[in-house]
Amino acid sequence: MGSVSPLAQALLTFWVFALLASWATCHHAASSRWLEVGEGRFRVVLAIWTLAVALALFQIVPLPPRMIAALSPSVYELYGWTLPNDGQGVAWRALSATPAATLQSGLLIGACGATFFLATRLCRTQERTLVLAFTVLLVGAGEAIYGLAQLGGSLTRPASGTFVNRNHFSAYLAMALCLCVGLLLSQWQRGQVAEPQEGSEPEPWLRLERWARGSPLIVVTLMLLAGLLFSFSRMGLTAPALMLVLFGLFWLFGPVSRRTRLIGSGIGVVTLLLVGGAWPALEVVAERFQSLEDTYRMAAWEGTYALFQSSPILGIGLGGLVDHLPRFLPVTVQGIFDHSHNEVLEVLAEGGVLYAGLLGIGLVVYFGTVIPAWFARRDPFARGLGLGAMAGTAAVLLHSLVDFPLRMPANALCLSAIMGLGWATIHARAELGSRGRRESLGVERSSHFFKRAIILVLAIGGVSLSAVAGVAETLDRAGDGFVRRATEATGETRRALLQKATHLYQRANQIEAWHPTHAYKLGRASELTAAMRPPLSEEARVKRASAAMSYGRAVRLHPANPRLQATLAWAALRSGDLATGRRAAKAALKLAPHDAEVRFAVSRWYLIQWNALDDEAQRLARSLVQRGARERPQ
Repeated sequence: MGSVSPLAQALLTFWVFALLASWATCHHAASSRWLEVGEGRFRVVLAIWTLAVALALFQIVPLPPRMIAALSPSVYELYGWTLPNDGQGVAWRALSATPAATLQSGLLIGACGATFFLATRLCRTQERTLVLAFTVLLVGAGEAIYGLAQLGGSLTRPASGTFVNRNHFSAYLAMALCLCVGLLLSQWQRGQVAEPQEGSEPEPWLRLERWARGSPLIVVTLMLLAGLLFSFSRMGLTAPALMLVLFGLFWLFGPVSRRTRLIGSGIGVVTLLLVGGAWPALEVVAERFQSLEDTYRMAAWEGTYALFQSSPILGIGLGGLVDHLPRFLPVTVQGIFDHSHNEVLEVLAEGGVLYAGLLGIGLVVYFGTVIPAWFARRDPFARGLGLGAMAGTAAVLLHSLVDFPLRMPANALCLSAIMGLGWATIHARAELGSRGRRESLGVERSSHFFKRAIILVLAIGGVSLSAVAGVAETLDRAGDGFVRRATEATGETRRALLQKATHLYQRANQIEAWHPTHAYKLGRASELTAAMRPPLSEEARVKRASAAMSYGRAVRLHPANPRLQATLAWAALRSGDLATGRRAAKAALKLAPHDAEVRFAVSRWYLIQWNALDDEAQRLARSLVQRGARERPQ
């Protein structure tokens, strides 16, 4: 539900891959053969999704230095000044300087592909399709209600539900809104088909039944639209409106009668919502459109494009933008960019033209298949729900041009389910849900055994990696709890709590040795333990050396992180390793020249040893202090 914590994502990917493994081992799996309509293109989409995951895994495989220099010159250069040279030559490194983040991204991409696959395989009847569609709608309605309740009748802050911010919240509601409108359209056309063709009015009970069926959907539509309005998100409101208008025109060109009444009903529903109290929210959105001063986004776009140019073939590693972007920003920007606010640029920077090309081809194949197939359908259910799925997919993709809603696991999962839902609904045959057809699908089990075996192996791999990440994150959280308690305790109680935290961090580091977070927290626990002892004691010296060693391990796993480098610089200084500390301090400053926190830490690192600095280092320290005094005098 909008969480971006590592534990939440590990749980998400674990259950999705577990569902995939269950599908592969279930005896009904053999009867779920490929859809005959669009079978070849469906396999193309799955192959592209698989290649995207394979590319993420390739980015974390250690390669010889020459190959890294050829494929990603920027990353090769970065390794040269962020990591110490041990005198044994340049070690083999991965194309991604943030391998843990790349692996996490690959797992999420694989989980989204599994969701798309499962939705197409399991939505073989209208009942199953409606269950999935109504699940998306109910979650969206719950998010909208929760977000509106957060406001308490005030317009001083936007509704965001359980999401990090309003834009991600509005993206989820936009997908649910498009799906809900599609279901309303399908019911509308069903009602039109069911009416007498002689020009006489339908029976009162028939009209009442139609209203009874459609009223809950109208209420949910109003809830979702209200949540969108009060999120105050410009693109979150604009994207679904544009896509509904576009695909609504497709609908009107199709076999549907009484278009004037259909358009009038839609206008009436929106008018009812605005009269009911949504005018203030619309005024806030209009004011935000009048003050488009997103200079920080322009800076992020320019920096992301420069980052892409530094390594255009295979990028700098999926999930690595947050560490690489600061050194490419053209101006000083307060705070840290988690993403570039433009999915196209971010995909190019992280995966290069190869990864971006895969995604582009996949989207072209998807829409190039479902849109012509949708025009050929005459079934009201397939036309309505298919239109909602296509509009919801297009809306969130349009929103991604100015934000990063698909970097939220909940939104990525919802989009994958809706894409699968649309594909299955549009390509489903009329006799797909009949009992006789289901029984006839029980043949050719042996021909699908090999495919199911491959799927099972991939699913088990995803389950295993997700379980490792989840257990390690749980141990980290337990260790964090002991550290918090230790900061409030004294004496032997504090010492015992820190020992427990250290033990948990060590276990997490053993389980997930490729993740730098565990090594960093282990170093932090060692530093806190050393602070309890007399500064010149042997135990304090050993703990300081242990902290520096842990931070060094974290930097080797994640050399592009400037704050890790600054932390290593201080730990190395305390342990007496001035060469490592000097290298880490310079690397931190070069990685994040506009990060005030990093510059402050490096300034203190230089000033504390002022008398031992040469003239060049003293000039650097002066410039850092002068710049910081202007920007952040406190």
